[in-house]
Amino acid sequence: MLIHLDQSDHVTAKAIYELQRISYQVEAELIEYKDLPPLKESITDIQRSNEVFYGWKVGEELVGAISYEETENTLIICRLTVHPANFQLGIASHLISSLLEKRSKPIHVCTAAKNTPAVRLYQKWGFEITKTFKTEDGLLLVQLETK
Repeated sequence: MLIHLDQSDHVTAKAIYELQRISYQVEAELIEYKDLPPLKESITDIQRSNEVFYGWKVGEELVGAISYEETENTLIICRLTVHPANFQLGIASHLISSLLEKRSKPIHVCTAAKNTPAVRLYQKWGFEITKTFKTEDGLLLVQLETK
């Protein structure tokens, strides 16, 4: 079930934190990059975020989350996480689909080029790679956009 998440609430922020820790750890191993910024975030960082958060719950458990920021011209997906026990169940697709339904602007997202499952997922939903670039420490990223 899709729900809006109030990340300023400590219990909610803790659930997001725990979900993203386990999810982004899998990504870090997949792309062979241990320094992912979400793995450095604290519960307080999440609580102070200006992002808009939505979650997917199974029963009372948060098993997926998406967040975005809105600019004048675009929505920027900041994070998309799914608990590894729930991979391949369509949760990420539900989260992306719900954001696509709400949008009135193009959507941008960046992910590691080596994160082929994420790149394919975004492409499945009509995102196109528009830019490839490296971080200061050499991680190759792709930017994907909808029109």
